[in-house]
Amino acid sequence: MYKILNKLSYFTKNVSIVVLMICAGIILTGCDDSKEIMINEETIEESYEYTENKNHIYVYLSGEVESPGVYKLENEARLYQAIELAGGMTKNAQKEYLNLAETVYDGQQIHILSKKEYKKSQEQDTDIVQNTDSDNALININTATPEELQSLSGVGETRAKAIIEYREKNGKFQTIEDIKNVSGIGDSTFENIQNDITVK
Repeated sequence: MYKILNKLSYFTKNVSIVVLMICAGIILTGCDDSKEIMINEETIEESYEYTENKNHIYVYLSGEVESPGVYKLENEARLYQAIELAGGMTKNAQKEYLNLAETVYDGQQIHILSKKEYKKSQEQDTDIVQNTDSDNALININTATPEELQSLSGVGETRAKAIIEYREKNGKFQTIEDIKNVSGIGDSTFENIQNDITVK
């Protein structure tokens, strides 16, 4: 009888150990699943944030808008939409030069010019064009006035007068090199003015 009781006790202990091991396994498995769920949730959240950022852009509006600042827009948004978010343009804004249908891009700074700023920029552009045209204009030594000839490097009043006297006496210059036949116009003077003169 005693032996039978010992065997039962031994069997009960083994069964208890097995049950405990099974419970521990279930608990550990549940924890792993929980971790996996948490990881999956974080991955989904990060993926959503990436997609959210990819679908939006940020632009900075300054100048003649009611509320200058940085604004969030949908990708492929147009300029007029950005201006609307900034409260629209002020009364001083120069609207005509803007392409309101233009697509804006991420990180872009958009400065809306005032009428005064626009007028000033146009005047500066005109001055640049006029100066460029003036710089590129060649002096026709067959028709130039004394004043125009004196604008050439190394040509003063005396040499300008000599050039005019030469062409009146000998006719038109056929090539720019012919100017070296004029008294007082040597090789060094010709080298200085050859890119600034023409005979046509």
